Amino acid sequence: MSIDNKELKRLQKLACLSLSDEEEVKLGNQLDSIVNFLDNLKWLDTSSTNVKEIENPLRTISGTKDFDGSQKLLQNVKHEKLNNCIVIKSVLS
Repeated sequence: MSIDNKELKRLQKLACLSLSDEEEVKLGNQLDSIVNFLDNLKWLDTSSTNVKEIENPLRTISGTKDFDGSQKLLQNVKHEKLNNCIVIKSVLS
């Protein structure tokens, strides 16, 4: 698999990058190398390795916890507040 020019332009737009023609060629080559390396990993024989199941380092949070200091927490908020929540009119323009 290789990164074509259309995909490279899409990635530039997503990353908000503005690149010169030389930088585009360099980035395209680097991304191709990365993708080819990752593509080769799927052919790697791992049947003889002793791999343990990977534990999730993130703890699972269940349920809710009451918080009595919400007024103190929200006292410096400059946005509109409603029912102990911050009201934000729009994030995207």
